[in-house]
Amino acid sequence: MLAVSFQCRTPKMPDHPWSAADATRHIGALVDSLEGAHAGMTRAALVVECNAHHTEAGRSSDELVRAGHALARDRDVRIAVHMSGGTLSMHMGFTKYRRQTGRSDVGYLEGLGVLDDRWLLKHGIHFSDEDIAIVARRGASVVYTPTSEAIRGGGLGPWRTMLAAGVNCALGTDGPAVDYSVDMVEQMKACCYLQSVRYGDPSAVSPRQALEMATINAARALGMERSIGSLEPGKQADLVLFARDRPHLSMVHDPVAALVRATRGADARMVMVNGLVAYEDGNFPMVPQADQVMADAGACARAIVKAAGFEPLAVPRWPAVAA
Repeated sequence: MLAVSFQCRTPKMPDHPWSAADATRHIGALVDSLEGAHAGMTRAALVVECNAHHTEAGRSSDELVRAGHALARDRDVRIAVHMSGGTLSMHMGFTKYRRQTGRSDVGYLEGLGVLDDRWLLKHGIHFSDEDIAIVARRGASVVYTPTSEAIRGGGLGPWRTMLAAGVNCALGTDGPAVDYSVDMVEQMKACCYLQSVRYGDPSAVSPRQALEMATINAARALGMERSIGSLEPGKQADLVLFARDRPHLSMVHDPVAALVRATRGADARMVMVNGLVAYEDGNFPMVPQADQVMADAGACARAIVKAAGFEPLAVPRWPAVAA
């Protein structure tokens, strides 16, 4: 699934080339070109950034949010947005903007009358009980990105509380721009461990709940639970086979607990996507030149880092060793 950012002119960005109507037309055309492409394997969504941080900075506005939601409703696609994330600092982050606006991010969407089951609310670290009740009532999904939030010191969201309230909770990675991990097995493990820390309870989120968050709940968040997210007749054959003979897996006999608490993404032996083998024992049958593709991607990344002047930041600075 590819998410397209909905952007247009705002009061604090008067020089943006598109009005809300222009953005609706151009971005709508792009969504149409993506949705269902590649034999139905490509799906489209929107990104409508509208948390307090983006609104205060002028990258969003009431008009932008309403127009983006109207386009998503017209095209029947999902909307991704960052919600109630960041630190509790009074000088920057979530609390600063909460004090300035007098509202939560969820309250903003509710006030505009646009919050519904199309929204994928990412993070939800600082959701209040009122926020959770609103999200549950409107049918929106919330996406937990545990390693991303941990690496940034963003905080621990109330995920056991959300699950108990009937909110559809999914797992994600947040991507390498803010985290070094895109390993979904690692996200399941971190979900269980970090929620145990938050609630002081080792059963705060069980391995089975974490597995559901990574699979069927995630499919439900995307509106695709009828075709993916579980192994059932009539659904796409998306599956991963993991090795069970690794030493680090020999201590756990419950297969679900072993998968979530002890397995690594690198333990995958075979990955099947829609009935086609995409990976098997180190090989990518659908990409004959996989090694060259990865080498080219690495070369491009290094060139971009150099052109941006960031090479010095990648130089190791080990402590000097005494003679």
